[in-house]
Amino acid sequence: MTVFGESAGAMCLSALLASPAAHGLFTGAVIQSGPPYVHSALRAEEAASAFVRELGMSEVSRAALEAVPARELVSALAALARHWTRPGELPQPLLPVVDGTILPAPPLEAIARGSAAGVATIVGTNRDEMTFFALNDRLAHAMDDAMVRTRIEHSAPCVRADRVVDHYAEVLTRRGEPAGPRELWVAVGSDLVFRWPSLRLAAALRAHDPRTFVYLFTWGSPAFDGILGATHALEIPFVFGTHTQPGISSFVVGGGIEGGHGSGTGHRGPGNGQAARVRAAADALSDAMRASWLSFARTGDPSNPLVGRWPSWDRERRTTMVFGQTISVEEAPRNDELAVWEPVAPLLPSSVAEL
Repeated sequence: MTVFGESAGAMCLSALLASPAAHGLFTGAVIQSGPPYVHSALRAEEAASAFVRELGMSEVSRAALEAVPARELVSALAALARHWTRPGELPQPLLPVVDGTILPAPPLEAIARGSAAGVATIVGTNRDEMTFFALNDRLAHAMDDAMVRTRIEHSAPCVRADRVVDHYAEVLTRRGEPAGPRELWVAVGSDLVFRWPSLRLAAALRAHDPRTFVYLFTWGSPAFDGILGATHALEIPFVFGTHTQPGISSFVVGGGIEGGHGSGTGHRGPGNGQAARVRAAADALSDAMRASWLSFARTGDPSNPLVGRWPSWDRERRTTMVFGQTISVEEAPRNDELAVWEPVAPLLPSSVAEL
């Protein structure tokens, strides 16, 4: 059986790769934007206590928590995330827990020791993950240089914020990409929270199983005047082939494609040709991703006629399948900016104790 998930689902799946209780239950895993974030048992207890206080509850029981309306649970969790998180932590108070039983050790450490040996994996992220979270972040749209540095200092206290900003600004400018405060934060945050931890996961997996494959999703959403780029979760409709469905197509493909193939609604004159080209590229991308996921589920290898040979990943060449307007195999794509993270969080440390 092959299992796959995205975001929180993929984070849980990353944790399952380290759980003895899950050993042998699946032979393949696709991890979409979900590196293994966890809490220690002590930190989980602190989070639970803070969450209950946020809900205004004096006594805690399963029955009492189940009686709280879902909207109140979500609201309390969002409020808690704004003030509870410590520097360097993911702003998510509730995470899988290293409890000593279901998770005897932190997942990255356990996987580096071979807990997932025998499981074929695909690990991937989206180029612009953080734009999704910036949508509800009113400060993100008025960000200046000082705010970028402040956020980096909080999110990555292990590195000098000035060094990170200067490095990313130089790399993005050299590549001909915008390097304003918002663009810098998106690039830094996407790599810090998603891409680099995911590549560290891939390195730990690859140490014990060569059937480790990596992708980078770069298709840009046209929604909100293109501000989202290749945002978090955008790959999901392409994986399921739902990118042309009403309510989804305008978000992932663009206006005028509602209602499925060939509708062309909303485009007149010269725009029709461009819409058709975008639609054809989106269809080809979805076909390729679905064929890859299905091939992987059948054989443990995502290679197929639509993408050709998908080489396994290793930490020297970092061969990656890039899914975007075009589909190609690239060695170490968008790798230059990652050099700022490797000294403080090596892909595969010389000893597991350094993880």
